[in-house]
Amino acid sequence: YQPLFKRPLSQQDIVDELLHYDDVLRTGYDTVQYLKYAFSHREHTLFFEYLQQLDNQLPHWFKKKLLFFNKVLLFTTIKSLIRMFYPYQT
Repeated sequence: YQPLFKRPLSQQDIVDELLHYDDVLRTGYDTVQYLKYAFSHREHTLFFEYLQQLDNQLPHWFKKKLLFFNKVLLFTTIKSLIRMFYPYQT
């Protein structure tokens, strides 16, 4: 029993109830779930595709936090290029 909702709810029911209140919250939640899926399944291409296709409905501050990962992609790409052209020698 959840006193806040005055009825018995599972954890998933609580999440669904809260997401029902606001479309932007639902969009943000879905976006994070897609990114989480791609990350956990090591689908880096899919992960960065999701980042490139963020919904315009999402707040700017939210998108800014997620787009930080594009910097990680850039850094990783540069790092791998350096390793390819200048292999470590001892």
